[in-house]
Amino acid sequence: MPESRSIEDLPYFPHLQAEEHLPEQGDEFDTALFQDLSFERVHAGGGRYLESAFTGVEFDHAHLRRSRFNDVWIDNCRMNGADFAETSMQAGRNQSAERRPS
Repeated sequence: MPESRSIEDLPYFPHLQAEEHLPEQGDEFDTALFQDLSFERVHAGGGRYLESAFTGVEFDHAHLRRSRFNDVWIDNCRMNGADFAETSMQAGRNQSAERRPS
């Protein structure tokens, strides 16, 4: 799978659904699209985000401690003073980055 250069290149792009409410403590999201939202001062630690996308989101002073982001697209976001301590961020498998035998 080639590296994604735009949100439309994501394999899960057709499944993304716009999310309009702000996350709360322990929320779980699968294929959620957070677009042009403000998470300013949101307290949503322990959240789980799977195959989701954040674009144009302001995380200013948001508290997302101990959250888990698996295969998540983050683009054009502002994260001033955001707390992501003890958060896990894992990318999906990227075959283009794997070593190939010569």
